[in-house]
Amino acid sequence: MLFWHGPTFRIGIRTIALLISIIFIFPYLGWTFDPGNYMPSLQPGLNNIQPLSRVVVIPEKLGVITRCLQGHNRMVVHIQDLHCNYEVQMNIAHIIHLLAKQHGLRLVGEEGAFHTVNTTKISTFPINQVREEVSAYFVKQGKLTGAEYYSGTGVHPIRLEGIETPALYQASEQALHTFLNHESQGHCYDLREILNQLKTSIYNPRLQKFDARHMAYREGRIDLLEYCAYLRTLAQKLKIDLSIYPHLVQFLNLKPDFFSLEIDSDSLFRELEALDNLIRRPLYNSEIQSELDDFYRRLDIIERLLNISATPGDLLEFRGQRANFKIRAFSEFIRRQDKTGEHLLAPEAFMLDEYLKSVADFYRLADERSTHFVTNLARKMDRLGE
Repeated sequence: MLFWHGPTFRIGIRTIALLISIIFIFPYLGWTFDPGNYMPSLQPGLNNIQPLSRVVVIPEKLGVITRCLQGHNRMVVHIQDLHCNYEVQMNIAHIIHLLAKQHGLRLVGEEGAFHTVNTTKISTFPINQVREEVSAYFVKQGKLTGAEYYSGTGVHPIRLEGIETPALYQASEQALHTFLNHESQGHCYDLREILNQLKTSIYNPRLQKFDARHMAYREGRIDLLEYCAYLRTLAQKLKIDLSIYPHLVQFLNLKPDFFSLEIDSDSLFRELEALDNLIRRPLYNSEIQSELDDFYRRLDIIERLLNISATPGDLLEFRGQRANFKIRAFSEFIRRQDKTGEHLLAPEAFMLDEYLKSVADFYRLADERSTHFVTNLARKMDRLGE
């Protein structure tokens, strides 16, 4: 039924967000969220701007609008999602429903597909309850996206169009398969174990105490809320202004579930990392302690690169400071600190350098795919008269 779900074209973890295109004509665009409208910055050369005729409303429980750019008389909504997450995918289906109902959404562009995605075997099944329950099951299994679920079960007809360029997609899949494996993760694990063992001799007692709580959070022995409260207490003792960490403050005030969409989780985790680093600074009494933490942080970035969960900041640092991510740099630091040679890296660990070359190719291809998404989507809009 779904061409791109076949084994030839399945990619392990899709990395670029689902694109949804919504086409309706009006000369001025605004987004609404509490407490007011998010108005775009007008670019030079856009003439005949009229008063706002329609406003797109996305309920906060379904998603957060982060950016709006003024274009011409076409509108494109880009949804950044969490793949294979049931709650997120069902929220996407709800967003599509609202946009189709309120603004006449007709065309949805999907990553990972090259052609029209046909869901008629779902949509034509005569028993509504069975159709919806089976479709929801496949969303939970990661076999259907939220857009496909809505295409098969929704009350407003939409057209699903693949916006991939086959050659780029296949090159991206090939690059992915060279580094997304147990071996690359195992080398990271071994390297992390060595760095953890060095903490015993390098960290001072105060730093060890703080890091122990940090590691308890990382390993799931304390939950996110408890860890956030712990950092807040330390920050208050150090007279750190918490107003520069608004998402942390919001999380502590709301005490939401980990997967709640009431907060921006990406921003929250960035603030936690920044606050953790700030609290550590006065605890250092040698440059080696700071250097060890820098290597530990870079290893975190390597792991995120290898499991394709890197942030834009991670990519910027990796691309701009490649020498710092060479395994030789880790090896030389470990050798300097471990005179006995007890914790030297195994030669196989240097394979991480080869994996990171493939990572660089993969993210370069991801950028190219994103550009092609825009081009391919525009062509399909023109062809379909949207």
